[in-house]
Amino acid sequence: MDYIVMDLEWNQNPYGKSHCHTDLTFEIIEIGAVRVSDDRKTIVDSFQQVIKPRVFKKLHYKIQEITHFTEEELNDGKDFRKVIRDFLEWCGDDYIFCTWGSMDLTELQKNMKHYNLERVLDFPLFYVDLQKMFSLRYDDGHMKRNLTSAVEYLNIQEEHEFHRALSDAYYTARILQSMDYDKYKDRLSIDTFYSPRIKEEEIFVRFDEYTKGKDPEAYLILGHSSSNKPVSREQAYRVLRSAGHKIGLNSIGAQTMRKTYAWNYYKETGDIYHLQKLFNHASPSITYRFIGEKPNIEVFLKKMTPQENERSRYLLYLNDNGKKKLNKIIDTLTGIRDNFDSPANNDAFYGKVDCLLQELEALMENYENTK
Repeated sequence: MDYIVMDLEWNQNPYGKSHCHTDLTFEIIEIGAVRVSDDRKTIVDSFQQVIKPRVFKKLHYKIQEITHFTEEELNDGKDFRKVIRDFLEWCGDDYIFCTWGSMDLTELQKNMKHYNLERVLDFPLFYVDLQKMFSLRYDDGHMKRNLTSAVEYLNIQEEHEFHRALSDAYYTARILQSMDYDKYKDRLSIDTFYSPRIKEEEIFVRFDEYTKGKDPEAYLILGHSSSNKPVSREQAYRVLRSAGHKIGLNSIGAQTMRKTYAWNYYKETGDIYHLQKLFNHASPSITYRFIGEKPNIEVFLKKMTPQENERSRYLLYLNDNGKKKLNKIIDTLTGIRDNFDSPANNDAFYGKVDCLLQELEALMENYENTK
């Protein structure tokens, strides 16, 4: 069996998420792959092809900055359908995909679905996530290093620039060859983009100690020992809250662990943009609210490049969006001011207003003090 170590480069809407295509967030613009022999000692072949974009024809400035693609290079690319057929023919019959992270195969199938090339791959789709295996071997099993960091960690010679599909596939293959893969080869990943259609595509996980002597068709976690019904969401929530109370946490819910991780990560790194991408939030301000922190305009501005400033100008002028947002804020504040002395207001109204004004004052001060 060969290892097809693949990498994709993709483009996205140059005008931001609010203008995204309905079924395609990222459009693949390059596929790169190398074939590694069964004993993992030899890179025996390679595949690389640039794809002409059909959905997002203008390059996002960040993609251009990272990959150094030119509009001319993309316009000379081939049709996605032909490239995919050529790629899968090149893969052959006996292989397993290897990727750095879990996104590539998902985005590949999203693009294939967009072009009505659904379910061409075999299912269930097992693959080797080398980023995960690297973390299990060298880090804590949770940390997700980027490819550059992993290459540096293993002292792999940097022969090509990063962030092009073939070179990134090559570096991923070199990691496969350099680490003690055999120790983790059973820790395969399963792509879940498609749900099983038939029984042969279903996957079952068995916990021998827990399931011993139990009906394989029965629910794993029952709502009650004398019942054959599964635990309900409400009951699971009560169990979670009860566990929290026993260790002194009186405010705990289903999102608590996600928020705790995000808050700690933000406090440690200050990188709100990584968290925004991780949680698929439309903007950093949503992520700030999610973790209970106040947006820091200075942080935003430090990240802003001249291209991003140009994009902001475009979006604010597009359909008068900037003035519409300002007018909405002004109308809301005017309504609060005009209704401030109404005898119908209860204490909760003034509590809300107080919180709002404190947030606005902090944001205004932050805005005015930022150069």
